[in-house]
Amino acid sequence: MKFTSRHIWIGLGSLCIVLVLGSVAFILYAASVFLAPTNARDNADPGKRAEMTDISRRWGQLAAFPATAKDFSIHTEGNMFTRTFRGSFAAEPAVILQWLKDSRGVSQGQQEEQSDKSTKYILKTAEDASYGEVIVSPDHAHVSFRVSWS
Repeated sequence: MKFTSRHIWIGLGSLCIVLVLGSVAFILYAASVFLAPTNARDNADPGKRAEMTDISRRWGQLAAFPATAKDFSIHTEGNMFTRTFRGSFAAEPAVILQWLKDSRGVSQGQQEEQSDKSTKYILKTAEDASYGEVIVSPDHAHVSFRVSWS
């Protein structure tokens, strides 16, 4: 078979198409990895959970979580454009009431009674946080909290 310049141009054109499509596929893959939330990975990492705890306290202007807290949990939600930390813990009612009193975000925020008799505190947030809340169960033995940035 005799190769002509036409064959060479067809081969080069095919090569260019493959390179362009491969580059586009790589860019789309890289963008999906970069933009994908790392929540599951962060939620499984003890170091990241400690960082989430610290950020939650700073953003919500919350006192140190009680040393006697039981069943403490925290996790993150969101993506590179928004971040939310949600957590909860249980403690003796007197401990929780003292924690609330020691938390500047609670004392400077607003209090709302909920229909289930729980109390919601809308926090006076700090730094760049856009929202924060603490909800205390009716028996004052369980706390859930949420702080967000967007």
